Amino acid sequence: MFTIKKHLFLIVVIYCIFSKCQPEYANSPELCLVANAQLESALAKDLDDFNNGRMNQEQYERAKRNRETGALGLCLISLIKRKQNSNF
Repeated sequence: MFTIKKHLFLIVVIYCIFSKCQPEYANSPELCLVANAQLESALAKDLDDFNNGRMNQEQYERAKRNRETGALGLCLISLIKRKQNSNF
């Protein structure tokens, strides 16, 4: 009889532990802020290069489009909720 109570108690304790250890999901909007800050910095550098003649209009437009697309992609990825393990 004692072992049955002991096993039931152990099962209840294990169940309580597992029910409290639920995965958490989080996103990281800070990455979007960093990507946009980096985008502004890079676009300013590209505009300076364009104004000083180190790149032509086609190169400037392509670089601008690629940088904006990359920043938008990072922002979208940063909003996806990912599984976090914060139980320990």
